Amino acid sequence: MYVDTVLYAFVDNVPFAMRCLKQDDVTSQYINALNNEKKYLETKPVKITQEGQREYVGNVVDSCSNVLAGLFRGGELIGTSGGQFSESGDATIGIFLFDDWRRKNLGAVLVWMMCEFVRREFGAGIMRAGMKKENKPSLGSFLHCGFEIASARDEQYSVMLEQYKLKVPKGCVKMN
Repeated sequence: MYVDTVLYAFVDNVPFAMRCLKQDDVTSQYINALNNEKKYLETKPVKITQEGQREYVGNVVDSCSNVLAGLFRGGELIGTSGGQFSESGDATIGIFLFDDWRRKNLGAVLVWMMCEFVRREFGAGIMRAGMKKENKPSLGSFLHCGFEIASARDEQYSVMLEQYKLKVPKGCVKMN
């Protein structure tokens, strides 16, 4: 699903924007970031191509129940977040932050901005996410935003948040 809304925030006085991805956002940098991720992307094909990812983004744009948003700093795409919506109004989200932008508290910013985005645009009241137990940075990003662990099975965590419990990450100021 595509919407024209752009959400802005400052993190330690640096501007960031979140908006739906378009096929033109699928750059070689984006593809390299996806292909270099060896540890946490669970549904990644062996090799992602620019053409294949553009097709994927196009399919998400045409979907009625999915959204794919990008986190931008100064016009540069530095991470993405996907959301799937249920008929009950819940949203399941996932995040992917490019390697160069990790360990800077931006995972929590990406989670927070995506939660704000899907609440505003799609009215989602409950957010869910899942991640491998070994992905401590992702778990930490969700917990910093107020998510709670709903279950811990085998090698997977499931986290949940009621939207009114969403916490703004440290150093982050919402602009719109």
